[in-house]
Amino acid sequence: SSTITGEGGKFAFSTYEEGDGAPEGEYQMTFTWGKFNPLAMQYEGDEFKGKYNDPTKSEHKLKVEKGKPLDLGVIDLKTR
Repeated sequence: SSTITGEGGKFAFSTYEEGDGAPEGEYQMTFTWGKFNPLAMQYEGDEFKGKYNDPTKSEHKLKVEKGKPLDLGVIDLKTR
């Protein structure tokens, strides 16, 4: 599952279709901060320089349970 953060930091996970959520289970969350390349029509690079993209080192866990709404609150990531 993946997502792209929108304005105000809000996001919705997508797995098979846009915004359909993530399957039940436990996840280690990873983050990259790419810049949109309009020529390639994709995000490239990582302003975090790899600091948050290793699931084995991630401190950000997510547990998805059927029928339970999920609010992750604020996830405060630093570039330094």
